[in-house]
Amino acid sequence: MSIKYFIYGGNMLGKKTNIGKVTDLTDYSTKELVERMVQGKTGLGSADIEAFLKILKETVITICREGGNINIDGFMSFKPSMGGTFESESSSFDRSKNSVYIKARISSALNDEFQLDVEVEIVQSPDKRPVLSEIFDVETGGVNESITKNNIITIRGDNLKFDPDSTEEYLEIVNADNESETVRITKFQKVTDKEVVFLCPSLTYTNVFFEIGALMGTKTLKNGESDTVSVN
Repeated sequence: MSIKYFIYGGNMLGKKTNIGKVTDLTDYSTKELVERMVQGKTGLGSADIEAFLKILKETVITICREGGNINIDGFMSFKPSMGGTFESESSSFDRSKNSVYIKARISSALNDEFQLDVEVEIVQSPDKRPVLSEIFDVETGGVNESITKNNIITIRGDNLKFDPDSTEEYLEIVNADNESETVRITKFQKVTDKEVVFLCPSLTYTNVFFEIGALMGTKTLKNGESDTVSVN
């Protein structure tokens, strides 16, 4: 099988360019992931793998709670991080303003291995819909990397305009680790075809993506998603 993508004309870092976007993604639940792992001739049964994943999760949480940083060679790293702002350098941690969470990062070695022999296939661009090409964090200056809670976020792309007062149209922040968990943004500094600007709420998620739903002058809601970014 191959990775399917389409190409659209957009703006990247202020320059007009043709951008490729992966499409037709297949979602895998934990159960389906375990089934694939069993098929991989590991010699382990479903119960063994499910137990391992549970132990891994619990151990990562425990080590990070102790202030530890975990590096799984060639795979990914986990470390505790902090969000929110403080009034002064001597301020105490306030859970109503500040948060601590686990931050995960994929290793460059894993991405290098992923790119070896990967097959890609160009497909026809889907119907006109919102295209979220850049997630810009004003706090860090980063693009498509991370967002900072309680700070200004700018989404750039094409066909982004929607009606914030509509009950049908929306901008949502989706928990990439559990897509049933979402936060809907209701207040904006700017909403145009090319740019949406708003204040990021105090999220508890570690990794998120943005989804815009817009009618675009039709009776059918058109959806567009961003790439996944981490939360600071």
